Amino acid sequence: MSDRQDLQIVLAGGGARFQEFEAALKKKNAVLHRDESGEAVLQRVSTDSIQIVAVDQQLADMGGLDLVVRIAQQYPFVNTALVSTSSENDFHEKTEGLGVLMQLPSPPDGESAEKLIAHYHVIWG
Repeated sequence: MSDRQDLQIVLAGGGARFQEFEAALKKKNAVLHRDESGEAVLQRVSTDSIQIVAVDQQLADMGGLDLVVRIAQQYPFVNTALVSTSSENDFHEKTEGLGVLMQLPSPPDGESAEKLIAHYHVIWG
């Protein structure tokens, strides 16, 4: 048994686009939840012990960046990662102060899942 608690991760939107990303997270023993709308994600974050929300660019009811802003305002200790095709500088400009762990490629792949987990552990142990 591991001394580290399994990470609770929400996949916000993405559908089939997140398939490779999701498979890589499962190999890392992450506990995954999937929600297609921002409101469903916010509800889950309010009741479950979620560490990371991986957000697609567009959800059923709002843009991905809009959801990241709401999470940062309402649940500042929940980490986020956002799918974006913006340049690194533009991404940083848009997400500065929101506590976004990292920019994910579109679509996110297995390598980005591994980087996300590693980055989380560097910050939170």
